[in-house]
Amino acid sequence: MPAATTLSRINKHDYFAILGSGAYAVGSGCLLIIAYWGHHHHSGVRESLRYASHIIKDYWPMAVGLLFAAFLIGNALRALPVDRIDDFCGKQWIRWFSRFFRRPDKSPEQKALHDKLQEGTFPFHGKLRLDLQAIKGALKDDLKNLDDMLLPNETRHSLFHFWKAELCLENELGFEYAQQLEGRVRLFATMAYASGAGIFAGIIGMLAWMCCLLDSSWGVVMFGLLAVSVLIFLIFGVQLRQVRGQEVAGVFSAYVALILKRKREQQIRSHAN
Repeated sequence: MPAATTLSRINKHDYFAILGSGAYAVGSGCLLIIAYWGHHHHSGVRESLRYASHIIKDYWPMAVGLLFAAFLIGNALRALPVDRIDDFCGKQWIRWFSRFFRRPDKSPEQKALHDKLQEGTFPFHGKLRLDLQAIKGALKDDLKNLDDMLLPNETRHSLFHFWKAELCLENELGFEYAQQLEGRVRLFATMAYASGAGIFAGIIGMLAWMCCLLDSSWGVVMFGLLAVSVLIFLIFGVQLRQVRGQEVAGVFSAYVALILKRKREQQIRSHAN
């Protein structure tokens, strides 16, 4: 059915990347506004939140407006460069937290791949070199022509998009696989960006509380918002480089498989002639 086909093409990673990050950014801003409103009307945390929830429930245009704002902000966050947040998360003092996400029993090969991934920039030329060596060793075939795919740094980003275009021309499922990997990267990047909005709102709220511009009960809420936002940033931001590496490795492996398929087809045609 057309409707089922349309719904099946909605990428769940894109859905959460847009609405999830947008809703978190909007919710953080709304919490700050509610806190200021509660202080102005001498209302506590529970009374202010209960009043705000009644407004959203009783006035559906406001709920639709907030949802639309979350959708717009989520799209804006998705359009931000992944490289920028990736470079920031690659700083040494942030990478220290990645130790909590690593497996302690890594083999030397896995450690080498991890080191190359952390040292390089997208699309991680050094890691792809190791991936290519592993593929060539596993296939035990003469694949010297595959070395030409890893071009100088100036063209690597364009070359990565060319690989995805080739997969699209060959097989739509292959391109959808590449898009799912990219959607997962965008999910991690947008959530890291959205956590920045929560951190900003939490810092402003804490400063307002310390300056006695908010009631004492709101100090706990703002500290909770700040702590949760920092935790979200660490979870998604620290793992962003790992997810990008998996995207590149997946697209590269699919493209190598495509090249090998074309090579075998050419050999079969040459033998037939």
